[in-house]
Amino acid sequence: MITMSSTTAHRGGFSVGNTMATTARTALAAAAFVAMSLTHAAGPTSFSYAGAAVPIPDAADLSGNLPGAEVGASINVTGMAGTITKVTMSIDGTACNATAGSTTVGIDHSFVNDLKITLRSPAGTRVLVINNTDGGGNNFCQVVLDDASAGANIQTAVTAQAPFTGSWIPNAPLAGFIGQTANGSWTLLAQDFFSSDTGNIRAWTVTITTLSQVTTTTSLSSTLNPSIFGQAVTFNSTVTGAAPTGTVTFKDGAATLCATTLASGSASCTTSALSTGSHSVTVDYAGDTNNLPSTSAVTTQLVNASPTTTTLSVTPANPLPGQSVTLGASVTGVAPGGTITFYDGASVVCNAVAVTTVGNVASATCLISAPASGPHIYSASYSGDVNNVASSSRSVVGTTASIVPTLSQWLLVILSLLLAAITFATLTRARQARG
Repeated sequence: MITMSSTTAHRGGFSVGNTMATTARTALAAAAFVAMSLTHAAGPTSFSYAGAAVPIPDAADLSGNLPGAEVGASINVTGMAGTITKVTMSIDGTACNATAGSTTVGIDHSFVNDLKITLRSPAGTRVLVINNTDGGGNNFCQVVLDDASAGANIQTAVTAQAPFTGSWIPNAPLAGFIGQTANGSWTLLAQDFFSSDTGNIRAWTVTITTLSQVTTTTSLSSTLNPSIFGQAVTFNSTVTGAAPTGTVTFKDGAATLCATTLASGSASCTTSALSTGSHSVTVDYAGDTNNLPSTSAVTTQLVNASPTTTTLSVTPANPLPGQSVTLGASVTGVAPGGTITFYDGASVVCNAVAVTTVGNVASATCLISAPASGPHIYSASYSGDVNNVASSSRSVVGTTASIVPTLSQWLLVILSLLLAAITFATLTRARQARG
């Protein structure tokens, strides 16, 4: 029975209070794998192989160039949260001895110097933990391979130490697995490079320590609240946790505003596309292998309509009698739409004229035919739209000239009066002469 660091015991297909029989065995020309599934909480946790013995094919000759097929015994690890911070492994056994073919050791082999032994992670990373160690004796049993071991490097083992046991530093560091996800198939691979000796993988354990995912907090703030339609607003977010990485998504309700990558736990989103009104803005943090996802509280962003300015021109400002007048109005805002109504005093002269908008300026005109003589007080009123506030122009005074006789017209009048007077005098004398 092997006791696991998580206080659950597994060995030989048995779990405390439960029995699991493993009868399946797959033999392939190039490899043989037997797997057992275990489920555990985040480490440090040990997982032990409990399948059938896996024979290690012999090499073809003593040259070292024609090794036997690489074979492996696999453990399927599940339920480990976070990323790996440490891995150790052991070649197990219940009773250590140097007997060829022993069934109580972790790897029985009649000349362990023939073997290259590799640990492969679910990510496919391979660490060559034993590389044809100098020891030429029989069997590995209760061998612990740990980067932090106080023992010697396994490569220094000598024949006289068989059966090989105790704590050793592996040939290559197991730190090569740090940062990976623990869950999946871990496989101990063995390959024989020299003929005449054989053996089996029987029992081994991998012990994994992970950094579990921690709870995160996501905050959100606005640099400009309330804002005006068309203004750029920057939303800033900070995620606290275990050095969080990954992506955050800024949302206006269900609509995505920005999706960006955290930099030192922070991210920003700048937009000028918010419509007028109230917006419920949030940030979703996706999480990473060390940090759980989280969502910020709602920030209510208020966007007000843009102020506008309306100006009016009168052409000509002082028309002659009978001459038409053109009133021209322009509105500046944020792509303003709507209408403009023109006034002469309190009277509407052109009602709700649709504007023509170019960029952020809208315009409209009103033609007045032969306004009456005298002063006129003209003005224009912009209706506003959903994104722009209504506004009115200043009043502009235009004066239409009165009809005034010309000099030649006065002369004709005088001549007409003189002729009339002469005619009257002549007629008067004639009457007097007769009488």
